[in-house]
Amino acid sequence: MTKRGIVIARVDHDFGGISAPAEAKEIVASFFDEKNNMCFFRAGVSLHAGVPTGYHLKEAIRHLTNSGSSSWKDLSTALRNNQAAFQKFRRWFLRVTDVDITSATRPLFAHEWILKRWVAGNFSTVVTTNWDFLLERAWPTVLHETRPSEDLFVCSSAVDLDYAKKMARKYTLYKIHGNPLYYTCPQCRGATRFKYIDPTIDAGRPLLCSIHRAQLRDPAMILPTEEVDSAERQVWEHIRTMARGARRIFVIGYSGSDDYIRADLMKPNKQKLYVVKPVSGEDPIEELVSEERLIDMTAWSFFFFLGIIESDAQERVQYGDGKKWWQE
Repeated sequence: MTKRGIVIARVDHDFGGISAPAEAKEIVASFFDEKNNMCFFRAGVSLHAGVPTGYHLKEAIRHLTNSGSSSWKDLSTALRNNQAAFQKFRRWFLRVTDVDITSATRPLFAHEWILKRWVAGNFSTVVTTNWDFLLERAWPTVLHETRPSEDLFVCSSAVDLDYAKKMARKYTLYKIHGNPLYYTCPQCRGATRFKYIDPTIDAGRPLLCSIHRAQLRDPAMILPTEEVDSAERQVWEHIRTMARGARRIFVIGYSGSDDYIRADLMKPNKQKLYVVKPVSGEDPIEELVSEERLIDMTAWSFFFFLGIIESDAQERVQYGDGKKWWQE
């Protein structure tokens, strides 16, 4: 029997119209207007900006490593064992996602909406597995600034976490699968472990550690099957602690693919878990969420719907206009 979640709106795929119950706006308000919530978002939030999907990432790694495997475990191992391929993979990802902050590629309404709720205090913690920089790019738009604010701090490691705690950074974005703008030395500890690489001047030269001179630095990207719960345990433990203290946890754009996220973050907090996803009746994540907290929509449809009910100007809802990865 297919499990049913809340249907707050139906958006047809050709933009022909939207049909929503009269109480839809009140339902959304009841979900998100309280304070001290956690927002956990995954790839589904950035998909329509042209960010590569998991399938496209897998195909890129297969091509760069000349691997015949389709297993994430095999591909991740092959990429880690091939420094040249890893550097090419990082540069490919930065290029196709237009990492340059001055790029004409724009964040989606989804990213602006998350930030507005964060600044308003509805979200006290924001966590993502995404490698893209669309949320960071949306920051100046939300705050009406001409450049990114230094108030937004990205945490991807134990080093970052220590700094965020020491400096009491209010807006700390937890990017738990790493940050491709940084390289790390696996033998270093502390602040010397990380080296920022400007993508506009990175010519693919060998990135040797200044301390361990025979050690090449790796891109600071946690690949599928490596997982943050083991790669950056301190960061993951900190997020679990914040989840326990949150009033509600909203999970958006997550397919339920990572066992450790379901087991460590979602299952212990299932009484306050809200999930936006199409209901299939087969996804293990659906067993953790009661019907009244399972919103039966894709992330794309959900944010499109929010844009309709929250904005007087429908054209502000931007979807599908970003540069696609295959246009590179």
